[in-house]
Amino acid sequence: MRAVLRVAWMVVALCLAQAAGALDPRLAISQYQLSQWHSADGLPHSSISALFEDRDGFIWVGTYRGAARFDGKRFLPLAELIGEPLDSDLVETIGQTADGVLWFGGTYRSLVLLAPDGRVRRYGAGQGLPDRQITAVFTDAGGQRWLGTRSGLLRVDGPWDRLRFSADLPQIVWQLVQWQGDLYAASERGVWRRRGNTWEHLFADTALANVHVWALEPDGGRLWIGYRGGLASFDGRALQLLAEANGLPHPVVRALARDRDGNLWIGTSGAGIARLAAGRFDTLGDRDGGVGGVTWGMVLGRDGTLWVASASGLSRLKNASVRNYGRPEGLRSAMVWGTLDDRRGGRYVAFNGEGLAHVDVTGQARHFGAPNGPPGAGIVISMAHDGDDLLLATFSGLYRFHDGRFTREPAVPADRVHAIHVLAQDDVLLGMHGGLWRLRGQRLARIPSSLREPVLRMRTEADGSLLVAAGRDGAWRLQGDRMSALASRPGTEVRDVFRASDGRIYAAGLGLFVIDRGRLLPLLPINRTQVGQMHAITESADRKLWINSNLGVIRVALDQVDAWLGHRRQGVPFQVVDETHGMRSSEGNGGQNSADLDRDGKLWLATTAGVAVIDTRADLEPPLPPLQVHFERRLEDGQGRFAGATQAVTAGVRRLQVEYTVASPAWADALGFEYRLLPLDRDWVDNGSLRSIAMGRPPPGDYRLDVRARRGGTTGETASLEFSVAAFWWQHRWVQRSALLATVLLTGLLVWWRVLALRRQRDVLERQVQVRTTELAAANAQLADAARRDFLTGIGNRRCFTERLNALWALTPEIALAVVDVDHFKAYNDRLGHLQGDQCLRAIGATLRTLEGADIEVFRVGGEEFALLAAHAAADRIGAVLGDLRRALATAALAHPGSDVSPWVTLSAGHALRSDADQRPEDLYARADAALYRAKAEGRDRIVS
Repeated sequence: MRAVLRVAWMVVALCLAQAAGALDPRLAISQYQLSQWHSADGLPHSSISALFEDRDGFIWVGTYRGAARFDGKRFLPLAELIGEPLDSDLVETIGQTADGVLWFGGTYRSLVLLAPDGRVRRYGAGQGLPDRQITAVFTDAGGQRWLGTRSGLLRVDGPWDRLRFSADLPQIVWQLVQWQGDLYAASERGVWRRRGNTWEHLFADTALANVHVWALEPDGGRLWIGYRGGLASFDGRALQLLAEANGLPHPVVRALARDRDGNLWIGTSGAGIARLAAGRFDTLGDRDGGVGGVTWGMVLGRDGTLWVASASGLSRLKNASVRNYGRPEGLRSAMVWGTLDDRRGGRYVAFNGEGLAHVDVTGQARHFGAPNGPPGAGIVISMAHDGDDLLLATFSGLYRFHDGRFTREPAVPADRVHAIHVLAQDDVLLGMHGGLWRLRGQRLARIPSSLREPVLRMRTEADGSLLVAAGRDGAWRLQGDRMSALASRPGTEVRDVFRASDGRIYAAGLGLFVIDRGRLLPLLPINRTQVGQMHAITESADRKLWINSNLGVIRVALDQVDAWLGHRRQGVPFQVVDETHGMRSSEGNGGQNSADLDRDGKLWLATTAGVAVIDTRADLEPPLPPLQVHFERRLEDGQGRFAGATQAVTAGVRRLQVEYTVASPAWADALGFEYRLLPLDRDWVDNGSLRSIAMGRPPPGDYRLDVRARRGGTTGETASLEFSVAAFWWQHRWVQRSALLATVLLTGLLVWWRVLALRRQRDVLERQVQVRTTELAAANAQLADAARRDFLTGIGNRRCFTERLNALWALTPEIALAVVDVDHFKAYNDRLGHLQGDQCLRAIGATLRTLEGADIEVFRVGGEEFALLAAHAAADRIGAVLGDLRRALATAALAHPGSDVSPWVTLSAGHALRSDADQRPEDLYARADAALYRAKAEGRDRIVS
């Protein structure tokens, strides 16, 4: 196990910059990105009996329920593609000849050929095909076609739609390959070689003489042989046998494939797949979270990925842009909360439930388990160095780790500690329930603030102050022992604050925000990224922000932020690093150390599947294969036919749908599409990731559909499909023009008759309209006044206030605005009832009306909140007017049994005078409202400007 851990850790450290594509032999087999598909993903049957990549790059699978084509996104059954069922459900072999014709061989004398233009040809006993089950399809270097069957090998001649079959080798042939100019056959009785026109039985005096040989794989100067008994290598002269004693994981080898880096991949009958590299076997089976069941076939894709067909489904292995370190590499738990550099080249790893582990520079891991404390001590949320000690924040207090031992800090309650920040030796700040706490030696004290939420993260500023993330209480700053608020946003939880190299402060929580003049401006709101939580922010050397989230790692370039702040027309562009780049889980955890950027530019991330490591200096997006769109099917009212069919679309079709795809199975999840339907569309239309276009009741005519694929800034070639929609007799133009002329004449007669009748009614209606117009004007005047007046107090309402504020704003710069609120009015209602509360509001409204004058107006803007507007010379007297209001209310002596401020009803007020900084009326209102809230915060029953 230590050797595995050492190799895995060194691979993570050394191979992060390896490009995706060919399978890097330096990687541990568990470090490849493994994707799997089963029947629940659209595979016709989970047991795959045939696997093939065609010349366009599509993956074909043969199953017990027919064949299907896979484009990386969906499985399209062959029967649906050609619009008719197959003669055999079981497809055992798939091949393609030089003319592009696909061959599908199954049971019960079934051979189906599909031409590139969609034409289909079937062969059975009536077409000269012997009554045999087809097991192999192959075309040799000379263009000769061969069929392997249960009864022997057949030679095939003639054009694809008029084939002739002749017997050649009376053996069950499973596979044919060409090596060093000769044709080799894997059969039920060993290996056969064809030289000239003669077949020779090889290895007659060895263990391969009369056993099932399932697979052959040429490898330069050697031929690999997979058989029932093990693996063999033949160099043209000598045969070498490899069995379980040599490290082979299983004695039955069913499939072989050699990749571009010289790895030999071996599919077995019960131990998954294995890789032979540098003379060593590595296995990826069920127990390793890999390929399970019998392996029936393997194909090396044109992009270097390995496809595996097994009894449990379809699997794909490819290099990953992200390296992982978790259970397969020896960690006891996949639920990691964070990692921390140990200052010696190793890493501490904190778990949710398993406590702490340390991995040294050689890759050797040592698990220390959970501290010996109350329940919850094993959940390590945060870590920080304190001299030679490591401080651990847990769900059950603060622990100190030294020389492999845990010691609980007795001064800290056995409660959840969220964050740690070391100021000096034995001087530590702790984020706990109720805000921020300071531990000096054994003395714990709370730093005074209005925080109710625990502090989740602290970061040091250049001036020695600290940026503080305080959850739903927003972002704060700690200067000495004084806390001050930076920004907050209703309903937003701030989990991290970070000052980037552009000088701005960013906040992560329910989205990504930038702090601007006390506000949290959303750069990436959750409705754009569908991220439930963003946890931690860091910045790489190339001025990119990396944010650990529940959907993966979000990457944002600071240059894009500059452009967004200049225009704010659209959201900031971003990229997501997730499972498509090789992360075992895109769900990040939210501990203080969940995203740690080391000095080499590697980003260490805590996820629900272990540690993920990203090299921020490397190109995470591998080169794309050609993005060539292929049209699949044309569906007319749900009935499918080959997309390239020459027949016109049926007249009167209610729904026409065209399906298309791209032969890019390895990168299908990252593709988008755009189309243009001529002559209807002048510009390209974004179709997102959809691979079909639907039209409802298309009119008759000739059309051309252009489709192209894109990924990032790369756009593929345009593919075009021309088709026509047939017309009914009544849809022809001469019929429509005649009908139009008749309609015009008839309409003219009807209009002439109708005009005469309307003239007679006009005079009567004009008189009635005049009477009703007068009545309506009077009613509207009453409604307009009612709509602008508060029914309870008789003063202007919120609508009236907004209109008057906007009007005065345009008229004069001398404006003062006051916002008044009844103190503890909810308690008043709770004690005396809502009827008495209404009486109180009426009395306050009556008092306010006494203050109205030529330049002073009063309004009720909601609930117990009132507003005063003063213009011109009265603007400077707004404070005095508010003082008159308080004195008048004191004189009224309205009893308030629920107030802790006074036994009488009191008011809190905030007012502001228009200044040059106010760009809009809302800015003036916001300042007055802020002053009101300061009045409340200072104890109520007062006026604050």
